[in-house]
Amino acid sequence: MSLFPLPSSLFPLYQIVIPAPAEILWVLNCISFLKIDAPDHVEQIKTIYKPDYSLYHQAEKIFGIIQSAVEYVKAKREPVTREAVEKKAPDAFVLDSLNPQLIEKCADHFLSKKYDDCILNATKVVEVAVREAAALSNTDLGVNLMRKAFKPDKPLLKYSDTHAEQEAVMHLFSGFIGVFKNPHSHRFLEIKDPLAAFEILSFANHLLNLVKRVNKGKAA
Repeated sequence: MSLFPLPSSLFPLYQIVIPAPAEILWVLNCISFLKIDAPDHVEQIKTIYKPDYSLYHQAEKIFGIIQSAVEYVKAKREPVTREAVEKKAPDAFVLDSLNPQLIEKCADHFLSKKYDDCILNATKVVEVAVREAAALSNTDLGVNLMRKAFKPDKPLLKYSDTHAEQEAVMHLFSGFIGVFKNPHSHRFLEIKDPLAAFEILSFANHLLNLVKRVNKGKAA
């Protein structure tokens, strides 16, 4: 059974001849079928379709909308795999929920596919946030900054009263900088995968949320 009540191929305008009563029913069927899965496409059809005029004069635009709707619904029904997500364009990823500093410093790079710059800036945002929260100086940098801020003995940023947990969060921040900032600072990695860049942005976002929680000098 096909997705929609129309021929499998979309015929050119001059090939379509549908009797007037049948054409109204056909358009209404399309609208009914699409209204849940593709409501925006339904609104486009409603804007174009005028029952007082022959479908002959409107068919090309309506079939174009339906063709777009078919692709849209197929994409929605496809199983989400990592391979499928990796092929998506950058604007398919929603960045609005990220920390405002990440959006300001990274979004333009992400959307223009400059993933190396996007990742490097994300690590800098985390680095600056930790430095400011711990009231350290601009000479405190990178992994050493993270160790100084989260050191288990007398931490400047206290995550937990449990020594092992405080040490673990120190390694978490240090590892983030060591893995993602240092390589991008010293060479071009030519990252091409938007999903990988988005995952690192999400990781940075989580670390920034942790900084907010420990900034008060209390255990999280």
